[in-house]
Amino acid sequence: MTTYPSGKARRKDPQNFPECIGDQDFSGWAPSPGKLQKLLQKAEYNLLSKAPIFEGNFLQVTKRGKCAGILNHPNIVVVGILASSPSLLLPDLMIIAREKASVGAKHPKSKELEITRLIPLEAVEIFVHDLEERRLKVQIATGQKYYLQLYAPGRDENFLFERWLRLLYLLHLHL
Repeated sequence: MTTYPSGKARRKDPQNFPECIGDQDFSGWAPSPGKLQKLLQKAEYNLLSKAPIFEGNFLQVTKRGKCAGILNHPNIVVVGILASSPSLLLPDLMIIAREKASVGAKHPKSKELEITRLIPLEAVEIFVHDLEERRLKVQIATGQKYYLQLYAPGRDENFLFERWLRLLYLLHLHL
Protein backbone atom coordinates (compact mmCIF):
# COMPACT_ATOMS: atom_id res chain seq x y z
CA MET A 1 0.00 0.00 0.00
CA THR A 2 1.06 3.54 -0.68
CA THR A 3 -0.14 6.50 1.36
CA TYR A 4 -0.46 9.86 -0.37
CA PRO A 5 -0.47 13.35 1.19
CA SER A 6 -4.26 13.35 0.97
CA GLY A 7 -4.19 10.46 3.45
CA LYS A 8 -5.66 7.99 0.97
CA ALA A 9 -4.05 4.59 0.83
CA ARG A 10 -4.12 2.76 -2.46
CA ARG A 11 -3.32 -0.86 -3.01
CA LYS A 12 -1.32 -1.57 -6.11
CA ASP A 13 -2.38 -4.95 -7.37
CA PRO A 14 -0.29 -6.41 -10.19
CA GLN A 15 -3.09 -8.87 -10.92
CA ASN A 16 -5.03 -6.04 -12.58
CA PHE A 17 -2.58 -5.85 -15.47
CA PRO A 18 -3.52 -7.26 -18.86
CA GLU A 19 -2.46 -10.82 -19.58
CA CYS A 20 -0.69 -9.75 -22.79
CA ILE A 21 2.42 -8.77 -20.83
CA GLY A 22 2.85 -12.08 -19.07
CA ASP A 23 4.57 -14.06 -21.82
CA GLN A 24 6.82 -11.35 -23.21
CA ASP A 25 10.20 -10.23 -21.98
CA PHE A 26 12.79 -7.57 -22.70
CA SER A 27 15.55 -9.96 -23.76
CA GLY A 28 17.55 -8.58 -26.64
CA TRP A 29 15.63 -5.31 -26.72
CA ALA A 30 16.72 -1.90 -25.52
CA PRO A 31 15.02 1.41 -26.28
CA SER A 32 16.92 3.55 -28.75
CA PRO A 33 17.99 6.99 -27.50
CA GLY A 34 15.20 9.47 -27.96
CA LYS A 35 14.90 13.24 -27.86
CA LEU A 36 14.59 13.32 -24.07
CA GLN A 37 17.73 11.27 -23.53
CA LYS A 38 19.59 13.56 -25.92
CA LEU A 39 18.33 16.59 -23.97
CA LEU A 40 19.64 15.09 -20.72
CA GLN A 41 23.14 14.92 -22.27
CA LYS A 42 23.36 18.73 -22.06
CA ALA A 43 25.50 20.28 -19.33
CA GLU A 44 22.58 21.68 -17.33
CA TYR A 45 21.29 18.14 -16.73
CA ASN A 46 24.68 16.68 -15.83
CA LEU A 47 23.30 14.73 -12.86
CA LEU A 48 20.93 12.76 -15.11
CA SER A 49 23.10 12.51 -18.21
CA LYS A 50 24.20 8.92 -17.60
CA ALA A 51 20.81 7.63 -16.46
CA PRO A 52 19.19 5.06 -18.71
CA ILE A 53 15.75 6.33 -19.61
CA PHE A 54 12.64 4.69 -20.95
CA GLU A 55 10.76 7.27 -22.96
CA GLY A 56 7.80 7.57 -25.24
CA ASN A 57 5.82 10.16 -27.16
CA PHE A 58 2.25 10.64 -26.04
CA LEU A 59 -0.67 12.72 -27.18
CA GLN A 60 -2.41 14.43 -24.27
CA VAL A 61 -6.11 13.64 -24.49
CA THR A 62 -9.23 14.01 -22.38
CA LYS A 63 -10.67 11.19 -20.30
CA ARG A 64 -12.84 10.22 -23.28
CA GLY A 65 -9.94 10.33 -25.74
CA LYS A 66 -10.56 13.68 -27.43
CA CYS A 67 -7.49 15.70 -28.33
CA ALA A 68 -6.59 18.12 -25.55
CA GLY A 69 -4.65 20.43 -27.88
CA ILE A 70 -4.85 24.18 -28.18
CA LEU A 71 -6.21 25.76 -31.37
CA ASN A 72 -6.40 22.38 -33.14
CA HIS A 73 -2.70 21.69 -32.55
CA PRO A 74 -2.08 18.39 -30.76
CA ASN A 75 -0.40 18.54 -27.40
CA ILE A 76 2.41 15.99 -27.76
CA VAL A 77 4.55 15.28 -24.72
CA VAL A 78 7.55 13.08 -24.16
CA VAL A 79 7.38 11.02 -20.98
CA GLY A 80 10.51 9.48 -19.52
CA ILE A 81 10.93 7.10 -16.61
CA LEU A 82 14.45 6.87 -15.14
CA ALA A 83 16.58 6.27 -12.07
CA SER A 84 18.16 9.39 -10.61
CA SER A 85 21.23 7.40 -9.56
CA PRO A 86 23.04 4.53 -11.28
CA SER A 87 23.03 2.64 -7.96
CA LEU A 88 19.23 2.34 -7.97
CA LEU A 89 17.78 -0.92 -9.25
CA LEU A 90 14.45 0.62 -10.23
CA PRO A 91 13.47 4.01 -11.66
CA ASP A 92 12.46 6.73 -9.24
CA LEU A 93 11.72 9.73 -11.50
CA MET A 94 9.25 10.72 -14.16
CA ILE A 95 10.12 13.50 -16.60
CA ILE A 96 7.59 15.18 -18.85
CA ALA A 97 8.84 17.35 -21.69
CA ARG A 98 7.35 19.09 -24.70
CA GLU A 99 8.60 20.89 -27.75
CA LYS A 100 9.63 24.47 -27.07
CA ALA A 101 7.27 27.06 -28.39
CA SER A 102 8.96 28.91 -31.25
CA VAL A 103 8.76 32.65 -30.96
CA GLY A 104 8.82 34.52 -34.24
CA ALA A 105 10.00 31.63 -36.43
CA LYS A 106 7.43 30.34 -38.89
CA HIS A 107 9.44 27.22 -39.79
CA PRO A 108 11.98 26.31 -37.09
CA LYS A 109 14.78 23.99 -38.24
CA SER A 110 14.41 21.52 -35.39
CA LYS A 111 12.16 21.46 -32.43
CA GLU A 112 13.98 21.26 -29.12
CA LEU A 113 12.43 19.85 -25.99
CA GLU A 114 11.94 21.61 -22.71
CA ILE A 115 11.33 19.77 -19.46
CA THR A 116 8.04 20.84 -17.92
CA ARG A 117 7.80 18.37 -15.01
CA LEU A 118 10.28 16.35 -12.97
CA ILE A 119 8.29 14.23 -10.53
CA PRO A 120 9.40 11.55 -8.05
CA LEU A 121 7.63 8.30 -8.95
CA GLU A 122 6.45 7.93 -5.36
CA ALA A 123 4.20 10.94 -6.03
CA VAL A 124 2.75 9.48 -9.24
CA GLU A 125 0.34 6.71 -10.06
CA ILE A 126 0.20 5.44 -13.63
CA PHE A 127 -2.67 3.26 -14.77
CA VAL A 128 -3.81 1.69 -18.00
CA HIS A 129 -6.89 3.76 -18.85
CA ASP A 130 -7.81 2.18 -22.20
CA LEU A 131 -5.88 -0.84 -23.41
CA GLU A 132 -7.27 -0.83 -26.97
CA GLU A 133 -6.50 2.84 -27.53
CA ARG A 134 -3.10 2.54 -25.79
CA ARG A 135 -4.04 5.20 -23.28
CA LEU A 136 -2.57 5.77 -19.81
CA LYS A 137 -3.87 7.75 -16.88
CA VAL A 138 -1.26 9.60 -14.85
CA GLN A 139 -2.35 10.89 -11.47
CA ILE A 140 -0.04 13.09 -9.43
CA ALA A 141 -0.30 13.24 -5.63
CA THR A 142 -1.57 16.84 -5.94
CA GLY A 143 -4.71 15.46 -7.63
CA GLN A 144 -3.84 16.45 -11.20
CA LYS A 145 -4.78 13.84 -13.78
CA TYR A 146 -3.46 13.46 -17.29
CA TYR A 147 -4.63 11.07 -19.98
CA LEU A 148 -1.92 10.13 -22.42
CA GLN A 149 -2.31 8.16 -25.63
CA LEU A 150 0.79 6.57 -27.13
CA TYR A 151 1.92 8.42 -30.24
CA ALA A 152 4.18 6.14 -32.29
CA PRO A 153 4.61 4.94 -35.84
CA GLY A 154 1.75 2.54 -36.68
CA ARG A 155 3.64 -0.72 -36.80
CA ASP A 156 5.64 0.04 -33.64
CA GLU A 157 2.67 1.18 -31.57
CA ASN A 158 1.64 -2.22 -30.18
CA PHE A 159 5.22 -3.26 -29.49
CA LEU A 160 6.04 -0.01 -27.64
CA PHE A 161 2.83 -0.01 -25.64
CA GLU A 162 3.50 -3.57 -24.49
CA ARG A 163 6.88 -2.35 -23.21
CA TRP A 164 5.15 0.45 -21.31
CA LEU A 165 2.75 -2.10 -19.82
CA ARG A 166 5.69 -4.23 -18.71
CA LEU A 167 7.39 -1.23 -17.11
CA LEU A 168 4.19 -0.26 -15.27
CA TYR A 169 3.79 -3.83 -14.07
CA LEU A 170 7.31 -3.83 -12.64
CA LEU A 171 6.80 -0.44 -11.00
CA HIS A 172 3.53 -1.52 -9.40
CA LEU A 173 5.16 -4.68 -8.06
CA HIS A 174 7.87 -2.74 -6.27
CA LEU A 175 6.12 0.42 -5.06
